[in-house]
Amino acid sequence: MKERALFLHRDGVINREAGYVFRKEQVQFVDGIFSLCRTAKRLGYRLVVVTYQPGLARGVFTQSDYAELMRWMREEFRREGIALDGIYHCPSGVKSKTPEGNGGCRPGAGMLRRAARDLRLELSE
Repeated sequence: MKERALFLHRDGVINREAGYVFRKEQVQFVDGIFSLCRTAKRLGYRLVVVTYQPGLARGVFTQSDYAELMRWMREEFRREGIALDGIYHCPSGVKSKTPEGNGGCRPGAGMLRRAARDLRLELSE
């Protein structure tokens, strides 16, 4: 049986939009995000973070910078009693300066399709 999920965009939904966020000192969590996530979990939804990261494609920060920030964010959610089920990113829309390129994740719903496959999600839900 496939499961339902709540997809949360990182910048602007989980944390306040602040340009190229790649250090924990730059993160300001949006008011109510932890309460929203606890409610979604209680209702049986899996929580999936999706995020376009043009700063990665442009070389503003590295994959290592991104990974470290997301490890920290996952831990902050854990401290709030919330387990994130998946985190997906796309270097995004500009001509990439990184070996990852845009990975076929934009345009379209590449991250959502990957999450659905990996986590056995029912996207219609």
